[in-house]
Amino acid sequence: VNLQSPSNNETYQERLERLEGDKESLVLQFGDGPFLFQHDRTPVHRASSIKTWMSESGVEELDWPAQSPDLSTERQAFLSKHQCLTSQMLLLEEWSGIPINTFLTLWKAFPEELKLVSVLTEQVEAQGEKIRDLEVSLEEHHHKLLSTEEMLQQLQFCRARLRKFSGLELTLHSAGSGT
Repeated sequence: VNLQSPSNNETYQERLERLEGDKESLVLQFGDGPFLFQHDRTPVHRASSIKTWMSESGVEELDWPAQSPDLSTERQAFLSKHQCLTSQMLLLEEWSGIPINTFLTLWKAFPEELKLVSVLTEQVEAQGEKIRDLEVSLEEHHHKLLSTEEMLQQLQFCRARLRKFSGLELTLHSAGSGT
């Protein structure tokens, strides 16, 4: 139930009394209760006459801490919408401050910028193809190098066996001739 913000404690107290007199509508709106009354910490709500009236009327109040954020969803929604509208207005002001010639210059340059992007894209793709070709060539050379290494190892093995065999033959030949 929103009592609106009254201008002084007398009108606020009158509104509270009217609300108390209409307990039937409160029960219809919120059920049988118990009710907990919430109001913010504005000076009119903290006035001693209001505190006295609340106490004498048996109204239980929600203790509201100082400097607490506003929990009113309507207020939060309004503030959010207000901030959004303010941001939009500031943005529109900034955009409207840009001279039309700036937009025209940018618009005229746009096709050239697109061409440049297109050329750069083609160059990147061409470089990518060259890199792929180099990778394939490198892989082929790597296989050739491995094959050559394998052949050299086999050649060294054969030479070593030939030396051993030649040395054995010479030894046998020398032993057979009696030297």
